[in-house]
Amino acid sequence: MGNSSSIADEKIRVEIRATEERMKWERELAAARFTREQEETTRFKMEQELAAARIKMEQELAAARIKMEQEETAARIKKLKEEITAIETRNRIRNVGLDIGLAAIGILFIDFIIHGFNPYIKRRVKRSFLKMPPSVATHNLIPLDSRRSSFLHVVEDMARYPVTPRVLLGPTGCGKSTLLKIVANMYCKNGLRPVKFISIRGAGHSKNNPPNDVTPTCEDDAFSGNSEAFKNITEAILKQIDYPIRRPIIEEFFFSSILSFKLGDNVKANLRYKNMINEDRLSAALSMLVDCAVELRNEKGEVPLIIFDEIHDLVRVSRFRDVGGLRTFLKLADQAVIHNVNYQDINFLFAGNSSISG
Repeated sequence: MGNSSSIADEKIRVEIRATEERMKWERELAAARFTREQEETTRFKMEQELAAARIKMEQELAAARIKMEQEETAARIKKLKEEITAIETRNRIRNVGLDIGLAAIGILFIDFIIHGFNPYIKRRVKRSFLKMPPSVATHNLIPLDSRRSSFLHVVEDMARYPVTPRVLLGPTGCGKSTLLKIVANMYCKNGLRPVKFISIRGAGHSKNNPPNDVTPTCEDDAFSGNSEAFKNITEAILKQIDYPIRRPIIEEFFFSSILSFKLGDNVKANLRYKNMINEDRLSAALSMLVDCAVELRNEKGEVPLIIFDEIHDLVRVSRFRDVGGLRTFLKLADQAVIHNVNYQDINFLFAGNSSISG
């Protein structure tokens, strides 16, 4: 009994120990399993965090890449816009420059036509014969006295002897200019013949520098003043016959460049050259005036009348005479002889102060 009890107790103890061992092992196994499950949970959580971090990083990288691409695209678009703006600006400047160039060419062409194209200039000069001569003021009309008989004598004499140039000489104030204006207006108004009236009175004169006033301080000042005076008288005559008072701008620039290159700062040489240009221009204008008168003679069948008033200023006033006035006077005289006497296709009528004959 005692042994059986001991064996049973031992058996119970063994079972208890085995049960305890098994429970311990199960607890350890459960603990290990729990630990493993926690580790797996932690690992899963870490993997989730890593995945979330990776996704977030990828999203941030993608966003940064998209932002960078957008910035690059915006920069490219801005650069393209700037290039387009620059191209448009260049094109606009080029177009403006082209327009300005074409406008300048057009202006220079028109200027050349007006001031240098002889057919157009000749047409203008010929048209000037159709303009009315200067009118005569009422208080200057010739009364019924000896001056009227002189007027009738001049008209009848021109009709009787058309091949002889007429020169009216008389003192200042005797009515020469009035007589010439009456003759010119009579022929022009009645359509009897083409008339051109040219007055030299006042051309190149001023209140401070009257025709007979020549008071140079030195030789250079005298020549300079004379050249300016002759330039004024030349321009006054050119305006009356509707001839350009200057050359085309292109020619002016070209000859001015050559002149400044050849003559430099030599003032007197420059003045002489410019004076020669004025004289040549006046000579060309008078030649064209005569040519136009000849054409009108052939077209209309009537002998044109060219009247020069105050012709004495060209030779009596030294500041005109010495710088081209005398040569101009002689050219007029030659034209009068050639066309009034030889060809008999133009009548010339001159008037001047009687001092010219002295």
